[in-house]
Amino acid sequence: MVVPGIYRTKFNQYDSIVRALLAWLDAQGVTIQLGTTVTDLAFAAGSEVTVQALHWTRNGATEQIALGPDEFVFVTDGSMTADSTLGSTTTPPTLHTTRSADAWKLWRTLAATSCRRS
Repeated sequence: MVVPGIYRTKFNQYDSIVRALLAWLDAQGVTIQLGTTVTDLAFAAGSEVTVQALHWTRNGATEQIALGPDEFVFVTDGSMTADSTLGSTTTPPTLHTTRSADAWKLWRTLAATSCRRS
């Protein structure tokens, strides 16, 4: 009997997925900017889903770029293991949101912006 589980790639996930995806995106003309921390997303007035500008820091400098109506923004805000902690059979894990500024900073900024728009 075969028990379904997690699908695995033939090689490691970076070489099998990330490198292939980056190469494909590059061939499509997508701008890929590594070593950059997104610090804020400027939303269009009256919208919670249309990003009109990106704000980031790179090499210690703050920059931003305006986006056109036909451009797309995909945001991954941290990871499911960012700042994770361990618990035990008798103690739940504690929530640490201050150790890694980058993992939570954008989330806090977007949450505050969202609350002001509501």
